[in-house]
Amino acid sequence: MRPGAIRKGRLNVRSVLVFWHRWFGLLASLWLILLAMTGSIIVFYDELDVLLSDQRVASPSGEKVPLQVALDAAEASRPGTYARFVDLANVPTETMRVFLADRADSASPLQHETHVFVDPYTGRIAGVREMDSWHIDRHHLMDFVYGLHLDLHLGGVAVWLLGLLGILWTLDHFVGAALAFPKLKRWSRSFKVRWDAGGSRRVYDLHRAGGLWFFPITLVLAFTGAYFNWYDYFEGVASRVSAITPRYSWTASVLDSPLYDMPISLDGAVSAARTAADGAEVDMIAILPAKGIYEARVFDHRDMDMYGRRMIAVDGRSGAILEDLHAADGTSADVFFAWQYPLHSGKGFGWPGRLAIFFAGLAVLGLNLTGIMIWWRKRRGRSSR
Repeated sequence: MRPGAIRKGRLNVRSVLVFWHRWFGLLASLWLILLAMTGSIIVFYDELDVLLSDQRVASPSGEKVPLQVALDAAEASRPGTYARFVDLANVPTETMRVFLADRADSASPLQHETHVFVDPYTGRIAGVREMDSWHIDRHHLMDFVYGLHLDLHLGGVAVWLLGLLGILWTLDHFVGAALAFPKLKRWSRSFKVRWDAGGSRRVYDLHRAGGLWFFPITLVLAFTGAYFNWYDYFEGVASRVSAITPRYSWTASVLDSPLYDMPISLDGAVSAARTAADGAEVDMIAILPAKGIYEARVFDHRDMDMYGRRMIAVDGRSGAILEDLHAADGTSADVFFAWQYPLHSGKGFGWPGRLAIFFAGLAVLGLNLTGIMIWWRKRRGRSSR
């Protein structure tokens, strides 16, 4: 909005939209640039992490040890802890990842969230990571980048602010699109870059056309990013339209005292889940001693991405199946929210989807840089008058 536009009575819708787009872009650019860069990197999180860290690499040799042996080794490495979540080694050359948490009576609580990597063939501890500890060595680098993308390593306040940013960025997509088509009869020109034009014109064309080319993907990134940070608000609104199916692990009663050593071992729980799923492989398994249950994520043909989305709850005392649930068979709200991560990561569409997200991150970086360049040149032009 030009200085004096309101005073001279020339305020119109377009000038308001220009004012919003310019100042939202400038104020949000630092965060969007950081989110875009880290987002493009973590598209290849697993591949880069395995390449950087030998903690992720197992040495296949013979039969795997029982899962409970590997679990016990992880817990023994940090006395006073229990395994709350296990990422099973579904790739023969990768280690299991065990997420530890403090027992209620722990004499030496963990200072940081701790992950232990265990070789599934030997039960040997391959490495330990302390999350959110600002280590930036090769073993922690990808998790450090991932943490930057999630909340800038700043915790709850940053999560809320990034949710607000996602909402405003979603709205700004429509503002930018409206500004990109000043004359609808010549709409096709907005998608073109005049490479032979002067520097300023070319930068403007790149900013406008780039935003339109990647509009569908970056809009999805903005909306899903808002959801991940404000999911309570989103689910609260959605529940007024369509019921959200609660998982058994959410509603099960809490025991009088946590059952850290369940009668059914981890191997027994995985076996029960596989039997219930007609032999399908278990991807990950959560352990809830406070409720005495396991919750296995099992691969299924209805999965939206490369992760097991069939949730099977197993009683840790009897091995009975307490629930068998897949989001694809749930309500409209269940399906909608189950798709948020596959869309945000691109993994819902395999490698083409992941590559689309990678290039969209680079596009967001370029859009912010060209936007800053446009603003700076206009500012210099006004100050030189």
